[in-house]
Amino acid sequence: MTMKIFSKIKDNSFFHSILLISGSTAIGQILSIICMPIITRLYTPEDFGVLSLFISILTPFSFIMSLKIELAIPIAKNDSTAINIIKLCLLLITIISISLFLITIFFESDFLSIFNAQSFIGFSFFIPLSLIFMGCFNVFLQWLYRHRLFKQITLANILKSFSLNVCKILFGYIGFTSLGLIYSFLISQIISFLTLLKSFDVSKLSGRLDLVNSYKLLEINKFFIFFSTPAQLLGSISASIPILMLSKFFGDEITGLFGLSYSLINVPISLIGTSVGRVFYSEVAFLSRTDPKRIKLLSNKLIKKLTLISILVSIIIFFGGPILFSHVFGDKWQLSGKFAKSLILAMASNMIFIPVSQVFTIFEKQHLSLFIDIVRIFLILCVFFISSYLSLNPYLTIFIYSLNVFFIHFLTYIIANKIIDSQIKNFILKF
Repeated sequence: MTMKIFSKIKDNSFFHSILLISGSTAIGQILSIICMPIITRLYTPEDFGVLSLFISILTPFSFIMSLKIELAIPIAKNDSTAINIIKLCLLLITIISISLFLITIFFESDFLSIFNAQSFIGFSFFIPLSLIFMGCFNVFLQWLYRHRLFKQITLANILKSFSLNVCKILFGYIGFTSLGLIYSFLISQIISFLTLLKSFDVSKLSGRLDLVNSYKLLEINKFFIFFSTPAQLLGSISASIPILMLSKFFGDEITGLFGLSYSLINVPISLIGTSVGRVFYSEVAFLSRTDPKRIKLLSNKLIKKLTLISILVSIIIFFGGPILFSHVFGDKWQLSGKFAKSLILAMASNMIFIPVSQVFTIFEKQHLSLFIDIVRIFLILCVFFISSYLSLNPYLTIFIYSLNVFFIHFLTYIIANKIIDSQIKNFILKF
């Protein structure tokens, strides 16, 4: 029976790809979980608060490094066009990185005060430095997705997690505090990028960038620039708001406690939802040109399976959260378990609805995604400012935030389904 299941998975390229990507993410997450009890005893909640704030600053910028034009790489008509897109992306990353370096040199204090991150003064150059490797990683990742080089992506994911956790432990034993966590993050980004780069023939980038063709590429991919980039930027900002707001209203310790629970809550999301979503994007990019009906069937199957998995994970977190955090990570992290319980609805909706949201990009409906993210930002900001005004405790604040996230993801799912139905109708009319 088991052999038959594995045989079916192997014969089904889509689910085989999911298994590869999910497997690499699983190995990385398992390694992180194994190492986390050691890491939490080497660093304080305040240290984790600084790291969480650093990543929250990076995340929105990472989405504008190449204006998300790299999303056009998997769906480009031919490899020549895809290579031109890569060249254009690398040029944009260079321009934006240099601009950020200049800002951190000449306007460091003003720049950091926007994020309430004065603790980074003297080290703010780590922000543009990290963004260079994050941006390049995202660009070449899309090339590998285009050619379905999932094994190479798997290796990059595993090495990223391995280097991140090993470096955290080494720097912790040496005596580094929050800076050791930031060093570790940067090193892992460099290693994962170089791993992807090994699967790409760099000679393809030789020759000057044709400015005329570049303008045409910008024109062709204007949906990615004017809708996908702002939408994903707003989406990343909405994900960073809890950290930024908690840091502002409650300080580094509460931010660190929340940061640990948030990162661990994201384990099932990264393991299942995000991995499935990336492969779903690759598959739907192909099916959109050949058989849109299969997209609907694939989407419905995934939703059902992901819902069952999310229910199981939610039960474990709800009944075992605080106890597990206290015993596994140490007594000082018990309150992280309360945050984990508050985040259950956000975690479940993320896991269930992430894959289907890829249709906004595939069918060039980024303007709808942009609208949803504007609503998301507004509602999340309302949650935190109203909670602050009412002097609510951080745990209740995060629970209300989690309810809000669930509502937004469910709305996204409904709209995504309408887009798929519309594409099926248009496809039928053509024939």
